[in-house]
Amino acid sequence: MDQADIPSLLSRLNSDEDAMRKMAVFKLQSSINDPAFADLFISSGGLTILRRLIMSTGGNTLAYSLQSLTRLLEVDMGWEIFESAPEKKDKESTVNGTRTEELAEGGSGNARKGSRKHNPEKWRRLGFETESPAWEFDPTGFLGMMDLTDYVRKEEDNFQKMLLEQSTRPLHERCPIATASLACTAILYEHFEVEKSDVEDAKSYLVLDGMKNYDKIFRPLLLQWSRLHTASLHAFFRLWKSTGAEREDFDKVAELVRILIDQVVGLAPRTKDMLEIEEELSEFEYSRLREMQMELLELSFEDEWGQHLHQVRDELKHEALQFVKEQRIRCLLSGAWFPRTTLKPTIENPRPWRYIKLSHNRRYLHYADFDTQTTQNPTLDALLDKIDLSTISSVISNVSATDESSSISSTSTLKTTSHSHAPPHVRVARWAAHAAESDADYGGDESAGGTRGRVWTEDPTAEC
Repeated sequence: MDQADIPSLLSRLNSDEDAMRKMAVFKLQSSINDPAFADLFISSGGLTILRRLIMSTGGNTLAYSLQSLTRLLEVDMGWEIFESAPEKKDKESTVNGTRTEELAEGGSGNARKGSRKHNPEKWRRLGFETESPAWEFDPTGFLGMMDLTDYVRKEEDNFQKMLLEQSTRPLHERCPIATASLACTAILYEHFEVEKSDVEDAKSYLVLDGMKNYDKIFRPLLLQWSRLHTASLHAFFRLWKSTGAEREDFDKVAELVRILIDQVVGLAPRTKDMLEIEEELSEFEYSRLREMQMELLELSFEDEWGQHLHQVRDELKHEALQFVKEQRIRCLLSGAWFPRTTLKPTIENPRPWRYIKLSHNRRYLHYADFDTQTTQNPTLDALLDKIDLSTISSVISNVSATDESSSISSTSTLKTTSHSHAPPHVRVARWAAHAAESDADYGGDESAGGTRGRVWTEDPTAEC
C-alpha cells in the first residue's frame, strides 16, 4: 500500500460498518511494518484510531488490529499508545478484556463488570495452607478433589456448621477441613492398596482354599468409598476436638485415624454392614486407640531396635547395680545410726541405738550399742564389736523386691570359706518388720561352735 492511500485508509478505519473496518485493518497489518509508512500513519492520527478499534471491536477485526499493533511495535514505533490516558470507559474495558477467567466464559462487558474475583483468604478458611491450593491436590489428585466436593455437597449442613465452629477458635487451633479431607483420602487409598494391581494376587488366592480367602479377594467396603471417606473425616474432626489438637499436631491426629481405619475397616468381615462400620468409627474411644498406637509403636521398636535395646538395658542394669553397691559401701564407710528396737528398753536390751561403720580397709564391720545418738559420730576405736567380712558366706534380706531381683539378692552367696565351725551370717533387714522378735536374736549363738552375728539396718534402698 502506498503512503498516498493513508487518508482513505483512515476514513475506512473510522467507518461505522464493521465489514469495511475489517477489510481496512486487514490491509493495514501487511503494510505497517514499513517504517516510512508507519511514521506517516502515526503522524496522521492513525494510532488513536487503531487504539479505538482494539478497545471497541471484537472477532477478526480485533485480531487484525492487535496484529497491526504488534508489527508496529516490532519496528520500535507506536509505543506512545500506552502512554496516553484513555477514557474511563476504555480503562474498564481494558481491565475486563485482560481477565482470563471472563474471556474464557465469553461474557459480555456488563457481565465482566458484575463478576468479582474470589477472596484468597477463603482458601485458608477452608483449610488450605496457601491462597493457591492447586499443589496441595498433587498427592491425591482428582480423587482427593472429588472426595472433598462430594463431602461438601452431601454434608452441606455439617460442613457449614464445622466452618462456623472453627471460625470462633484461634487460628492455631482450627482444624484444616480441606487438608483433613485429603488426608482421609490418602489413608483410604493406602489401606485398600488402590495403586496395586490385584490380578495376580487374586489368582494366587484362588489356588488356595477359596472360602477362607474370600475376605482378602472381595472387599465390598471399597464400593462404599464415599461413605467411608465421610465417616473417616468425621472421626478426624472428633479426634481433633477430643485431643485439643493444634495445627502442629495434624500429622499425629492423621496417624490416629490411620490406626482407626486399619482396626475398624481392616478387621471387618465382608458381610459386615456399612452402618455398623460408621457407628464403630464414630464411637471408637480415644483411650483404646491410644493404647493400640503404643502397642504398635512398641512392636515397631522391638522389630527395628529390639536387640540394641536389650543390650542397652542390660548395660544400664549392670551400671545401676554397681552404682548402688558403691553407694551402700560409701554409706558404711561414713557410718550410720540404726534403731535396735521400737519397744521400751529392758534389762536384757538396755541400749536402743546401734552405730555401724566399715573399716577403711573394708575388712571389718565395726559396731557398738548406745543409749542415745551422740552429736559427734563415734570413731572406730569406740566401736568395740566387729565382724570379719572374710568369714561372711551370705547376706539374707527380707526386703520386698521383684521376682527377678529377689532371686538374685535374697540369698546371694558372697564368699564361702572352709572353717571347722559354722560360718557366721549377717542378716540385713528392716527393723520395723521384726519389732516383735525376741532380743535374743542379737546375742551370740555358739551351738555350732562358732559365732552368729546379725546386723540390723534400715531399708537398704534408702540413702544412709
